[in-house]
Amino acid sequence: MNKHTIVILIASLSLIACSTDEPGGDAALDEDVAVQSDASSPEDVEAPDDTSADDIVQTPLDVSPAPDADVLDAANDVADVADEPDVVVVPPYDLSEGTWHRENVSQSENTFSGSQQLAFLSDGTAWVAWSRRNPDSQAPSDDDIWVAKRTGTSWAIEPHTVAAAAQMTYPSLSVVDDVVHLALSGYPFGNQTVYYSKNEGAGFSANVDLTTVLAQGVPRRDFHPVINAAPSGGFAVAYQSQSLTGADVRGPSQIHVLRFTDASAPQGPELAIDWASPGCLNHDAVFDANGHLHIVASCGNALAPTLVYATDASGSWQQSQPAPGTGRYAAAPSLALDPDGTTLHVAWAGSPLCSPDTTQSCGEIYYQRVENGAFSRSVSVSNTDTEREHVPAIGVDANGLIIVAFHRFNENNIPGIFVTWTDGTKPFSDARNISPDTADLRDQSPASIRFHPESGHPHLLYRTTFPGTQPLRTEVFHAYWAPQ
Repeated sequence: MNKHTIVILIASLSLIACSTDEPGGDAALDEDVAVQSDASSPEDVEAPDDTSADDIVQTPLDVSPAPDADVLDAANDVADVADEPDVVVVPPYDLSEGTWHRENVSQSENTFSGSQQLAFLSDGTAWVAWSRRNPDSQAPSDDDIWVAKRTGTSWAIEPHTVAAAAQMTYPSLSVVDDVVHLALSGYPFGNQTVYYSKNEGAGFSANVDLTTVLAQGVPRRDFHPVINAAPSGGFAVAYQSQSLTGADVRGPSQIHVLRFTDASAPQGPELAIDWASPGCLNHDAVFDANGHLHIVASCGNALAPTLVYATDASGSWQQSQPAPGTGRYAAAPSLALDPDGTTLHVAWAGSPLCSPDTTQSCGEIYYQRVENGAFSRSVSVSNTDTEREHVPAIGVDANGLIIVAFHRFNENNIPGIFVTWTDGTKPFSDARNISPDTADLRDQSPASIRFHPESGHPHLLYRTTFPGTQPLRTEVFHAYWAPQ
């Protein structure tokens, strides 16, 4: 992670494309959700629960690493990270001031775009990948992966996949030495499969099938990859995997991990999280500076999922039993690494009872810190009793500023994008609305918080829906903060 910039993405419904000087100078769930219109997803389902998150104390996992000279060497490398030439020194900035600029990236106009991800090259060039519904198809599920590259003040947009009557979705990006690495999932041939492609500057390579070769004779459905570059080289992909024992008979969705240096010879799969049926709904993953992989997942019934944490820090996979932050509803986890190289930061969506109307549940965003496998007490990020908030994204800048974005519904049931932050010594700030407050747009599902490699300022993506359009129009928006 010490050589890779963390980025913030939020996809929004905003139509406003403000000043664009920053990027150029200062520069889910089952895949079927991607083709739904304005219906709520499992992340947005609310389940009443009267358990307070602060009442739950968790026993830490034993994550003591096995004695290994390579681990000790890696730890010494972390101490030297400040001397590396690519480490950005970020002057402090105040997110309560300045301006959040927004621009439409996907420019789909007559179809659905979502599952957005963002990444930066070292010179500030931005890449975005997302899934986009084919508006001309009559198939029930027909999506392709699209990519966009931003240099200067404009986006160059092109399809990465063109698969007839097949759903290609869940793109995930990682950048190493200015090479863009892309993982995605889809089924142009048979069952859902995880694929890999890279762009060294002359365009993306052909997709390589990573998971079919690992099936070991048992048909599986593999989807929703999260790709991360290992500090020592190579990549790990954490993905959801289901056994297929018959027509439409699926086993629990487990979290598997595969690793590769050469994509033609992936190693695995490793079973990271094994949860009772229906298994896990969504997940996030990150390497620490010592090369240990950490995964958080929302697992269990969609109406009452729980947060599960797993790590290979001890030399083999250990998963928390029960979940390490809640004993109740916990959905849509987002994970980020602290600049110290070892501390983890987690945001997730809970569903406590509303106040004073305790017959209803209100979505709320929670935060926890993870140190040496031990979870801190959860704290509310949004601090509201009557409003509904869902789908958080979390990022931590080079100074340790923790930023959480989420969508909040107003009294008219219209979602907007909000951002809150803390330096870790004070409570989270009052949430700031960064998307237009209008009845004409639905801004939701922030994702992929990243930081510009030159300014260090936050960027994110979000999704915006245009009610009343036919076919339903949903766009991916890019939002970024600037001092003015």
